[in-house]
Amino acid sequence: HVVVSMDFVKRDSRRAAFLADCPDLVIVDEAHTATEPGGVGSSEQQQRHQLVHEVAKDHARHLLLLTATPHSGIEGSFRSLLGLLNDRFENLDMQQLTDQQRRSLARQFVQRTRGDVLAAWPGEVRFPKRDPIEGTYNLTGEHQKLFIDVLEFTRETVQDPKLSQPRQRVRYWAALTLLRSLMSSPAAAAKAFAVREQKMAERAADAEEQEDLRERETMDPVDVELTSDTIPEVSVELGIADFEERDRRRLREFARRAEGLKSGNDPKIAKAADLLSPLIKKGFHPIVYCRFIPTAQYVAEELNRRLREQWKDFRAVAVTGASGSDEERKVLIKDLVESEPKTEHRVLVATDCLSEGINLQDHFDAVLHYDLPWNPNRLEQREGRVDRYGQPRPEVKAVLLYSPDNVIDGIVLNVLIRKAREI
Repeated sequence: HVVVSMDFVKRDSRRAAFLADCPDLVIVDEAHTATEPGGVGSSEQQQRHQLVHEVAKDHARHLLLLTATPHSGIEGSFRSLLGLLNDRFENLDMQQLTDQQRRSLARQFVQRTRGDVLAAWPGEVRFPKRDPIEGTYNLTGEHQKLFIDVLEFTRETVQDPKLSQPRQRVRYWAALTLLRSLMSSPAAAAKAFAVREQKMAERAADAEEQEDLRERETMDPVDVELTSDTIPEVSVELGIADFEERDRRRLREFARRAEGLKSGNDPKIAKAADLLSPLIKKGFHPIVYCRFIPTAQYVAEELNRRLREQWKDFRAVAVTGASGSDEERKVLIKDLVESEPKTEHRVLVATDCLSEGINLQDHFDAVLHYDLPWNPNRLEQREGRVDRYGQPRPEVKAVLLYSPDNVIDGIVLNVLIRKAREI
């Protein structure tokens, strides 16, 4: 028996040796990391796919592909995974399968749901019930004015008829970063708008060649495993490299206005506190998920300020990509859970650095999405930290926070729901 890391044997220097003496049964765990990248894809993922593709070429070899996330939302990637079982599957139209195709696929693609597990082991296995909740807030006052002004400004900068297509794309990534930061929190917006204003025209050409990097930083690509939680400032810097002075002045003004909103009446954090308060009162221990590090830090500070009026022992702690290594992040969580004197009123505020690869069901039982992820799998991964086998509570809460006044939230919600249905 050989147990080996796929990332160890995928390298050019080792792949040939492994394939030359490959066993007649290969089990690939986390097989979704070896799909053919669709759109933005890392070279590491491409190497994994090439390795497993070579293993699958020998039809006499037995192959088991195991994954809890077979479909990322990109149908081409899903078909590439099925194609490792049978190359005919790679060309299937998943929306219009014939009965014969379904039967053929069903012989090789086995999907186990919670219902299957519960039916197989009645009374022995328990999963919690998930209670989905929607919470909405209205953009008001200065928040609303700033959002409208920034939306109009970003439209102008992207639609400038004098721009070449490559520069338009660079401006597009900058606009997305500014809007997404503003939607997240005043803290994230202030950081995004206050980027360095140095001339960066010489780096613009590099940016045009790094479209995949811009997408990975600014959005939540469905076929990239880890998402950075830092503000993609370079995207903004590159986007404003050729701005005129009047546009730079508007950016500085937006940064000043965003900074001023921190101490104002923020309707988003106010609504989040209103949603969390009854959950905490009922004994729930929520996780609040944010997209950016400045937002997570801001939310933790605001929740401590607002909810300590109700409970003197209340604690909210932010754990982000800036919190150090995995071990250091686990220490912060342990300190929150086991603090002395013991606190029953606690909230973990996190970025997506805690949305996968860590079990949190022993100490947390509710999730609030402070920022909507732009990826349906990310939504499921976040909620899966508490909604999983071993959760002692019979019911967990999943709260989706958004604004009906925000046109981008509406688009993202529609895409999330549609993609989730397709998956």
